[in-house]
Amino acid sequence: MKLMIHIIILTQLVTIIKSDDKKPPHIIVIVIDDLGWNDVSWNNPDSLAVHLGKYAREGVILDRHYVHTKCSPSRAALLTGRYAWKMGRQRGAIERFQPTGLSTKYELLPQMLKKAGYKTHAVGKWHLGYCNKDFLPTRRGFDTFFGMYQQSTHYRSRMITCSSFKFSKDMIGYDLRRNESVSDDYHRRFAPNMYSKEARKIIREHDKSNPLFLYLPLMSIHSPHVGNAPKRFRHLYSSSANSGFQSSDKLREIVLATVDYALHKVFVDLKMNGLYDNSVILVTTDNGGGPWNSNIPLKGTKETMYEGGIRGASFLSSPLLNMTGYKYSGLMHITDWVPTILGLAGIATPEGLDGVDLWNSLSNNLTSPRNTIIHNIDEDTEKGTWQATITSDKWKLIWGQEYLLKKSQPYQKMKTQLYDIIEDPNEVENLDDKYPELVELLKTEILQSKNESLIPADWPKGTKKGWPSRFGGYISPGWCKSK
Repeated sequence: MKLMIHIIILTQLVTIIKSDDKKPPHIIVIVIDDLGWNDVSWNNPDSLAVHLGKYAREGVILDRHYVHTKCSPSRAALLTGRYAWKMGRQRGAIERFQPTGLSTKYELLPQMLKKAGYKTHAVGKWHLGYCNKDFLPTRRGFDTFFGMYQQSTHYRSRMITCSSFKFSKDMIGYDLRRNESVSDDYHRRFAPNMYSKEARKIIREHDKSNPLFLYLPLMSIHSPHVGNAPKRFRHLYSSSANSGFQSSDKLREIVLATVDYALHKVFVDLKMNGLYDNSVILVTTDNGGGPWNSNIPLKGTKETMYEGGIRGASFLSSPLLNMTGYKYSGLMHITDWVPTILGLAGIATPEGLDGVDLWNSLSNNLTSPRNTIIHNIDEDTEKGTWQATITSDKWKLIWGQEYLLKKSQPYQKMKTQLYDIIEDPNEVENLDDKYPELVELLKTEILQSKNESLIPADWPKGTKKGWPSRFGGYISPGWCKSK
């Protein structure tokens, strides 16, 4: 009898020790730029993203994961846990020579994770401001950074490509940095492969006694798709397929296939180096695809408030999930990742965030604790334009213009569109005339949030002060004030 009691006590002690010895998981956040709903194989069986499809089906496919409708707003929300419209980042992506950046008054996820001993690395496209050094990733909590500061470059030369008829040769510049120094590493390697190789190097060299936070926001599959694809995929397209300012659909698909294979190698290295079993891996888009057909059957594209612009193709992969191999249909937003990741790391969530911790719901396929998302609020009193969008349970109201206010449509200021997103995810039937009281109720909720929390859009005009010709031909900081 005494022997049995000793065995029971010993078993309980071992359990307690194991529980106390539990290490925070490694966190890997991968952002595929401009990935559309129809680009992924779990929504389109003809997609070339076959490896990502396999990992998605083995994990949890996030069927109602909403993002903002443009690059910088989504990145800001992802790293702060706050709606973009509460930080003045709602009007669009930070343009290349706008003297602004994500305000330094907002603490970012890597800064929070360092409190739990995480080693933090960013690899890829920053796009949260670079005009002042205070905006740079190495000043915002990342131990290391390898990548580009602004939105897009040639896929091999790292040079800014001509983006409009107003383009000047003085705007041409080189954009690749290691930490804060110009880098010529991976000479002319195709961009997705370059960033994959750098991420895999970090994984291989990481000291497993410390938790890892790897942020991997790719430039791909953002246009323009200039620069020959890797030899592995060249048989699938003609090098003459790309002409003018618009990339062909086929060439875009080849870039997607390259991304798919490059990220597959990241997954492989996580497993080979013993990190995967204690990892949580998020793969998400930052907004809907640019071409309309990249989001079908959903309506709209990036920069619009339709589902094609804000319903993000995303999945979660982790051996730590209690349930896998299913599609999660609960409502969720990109702001939810900060509290969810902090919960996994054992860090208290700061007050004032818009995100909620969804780990228990995702791990066990439970009802989402979130029932409302205010996707956007923006007003330009000078131009007389208005845009606000809310999802509440199954209802979605688009009030004002459907495009971000960077594209002025003042004649749509009073327009309303109400959709039952569960029954009509493709937003075919506008029900605003049928449910006028519901429209007014949702409007009231928007206006209350506007009065309480809206930060006016931080949208200054671009300036020649940031042109690379003033910095030896390089995209560089040093031409605006910090905020």
